[in-house]
Amino acid sequence: MNGITSSIMSLTNNLSIPEHLLSPVLIGLVIVQAITIVFLLLTYRMMRRYASTKHKKLEALSFPNSIYEEMSEIAAAKAEPLGQRLEALEKELGILSTDLDSCIRRVGLVRFRAFDDVGCDLSFSIALLDAKSNGVVITSLYGRQESRVYAKPIKEGKSNYPLSPEEIEALRQAVSQNP
Repeated sequence: MNGITSSIMSLTNNLSIPEHLLSPVLIGLVIVQAITIVFLLLTYRMMRRYASTKHKKLEALSFPNSIYEEMSEIAAAKAEPLGQRLEALEKELGILSTDLDSCIRRVGLVRFRAFDDVGCDLSFSIALLDAKSNGVVITSLYGRQESRVYAKPIKEGKSNYPLSPEEIEALRQAVSQNP
């Protein structure tokens, strides 16, 4: 207490305030300080209320969130029919894949001269196979007087009928291809 009293005394001496006025001056300063604190508190509360109101208005106008929520609802509504359509497409793809395995996917062709009296390689053997090496070997023998066509079935890359060297080569070409 002595330290505070001595500070006040030195302050009054420097400001040349008489001692009998010192108490009312200090009381006045305390009142001014209290009014300032009350004013600051009221200002703080008003600013908080204003910020809270603005924040609520900004939240109501928060377009990105509301757009995101709206888009999520639309996507969820459309996702179910899309899922059903995807399942139907997957089933159809499975059927097409099975059908594709039985289509001609491998081809081997050999041209040759079947007879000495015919120029050029007008005769041929062609192997037409599916993915499982099932199919047919077709041979056409071209001659001056006549032409003949032979077809031999192929099962898993082999035939129950004897094959000519040209037919064997056509079959080898077809089997060596990737389906």
